[in-house]
Amino acid sequence: MDILVDGKNKELTVRDQNGTEWTKDLIGDDPNISFDDDLGEFVTDQESFDYWALRVDELDTIEDLKKEAFNTLSPEDFTELQLELRDAGSTDIEMSNHRQIGFLEEALRND
Repeated sequence: MDILVDGKNKELTVRDQNGTEWTKDLIGDDPNISFDDDLGEFVTDQESFDYWALRVDELDTIEDLKKEAFNTLSPEDFTELQLELRDAGSTDIEMSNHRQIGFLEEALRND
């Protein structure tokens, strides 16, 4: 999604493994990101953009590690890992991302 950050156009996009973009769902109702009807685009400050850009990078890392795990682990181990990842979820995206990355990296190290 395009977003105006302190007057500069930037891109913030997260896609799932099927290519579906869900950036607006991710940022939800963050009060620091709003839609400006006059400009016709989303606006935010650099600090908020940097926060969400980091979350998007973490989600991209998780997707890359999942693909690697799928191609590396046995089907049984991958299924077990998926259950661990589901249970590692949290309402705090930062904590959830870090926990999932940790589980994935550990599973790949142990293979």
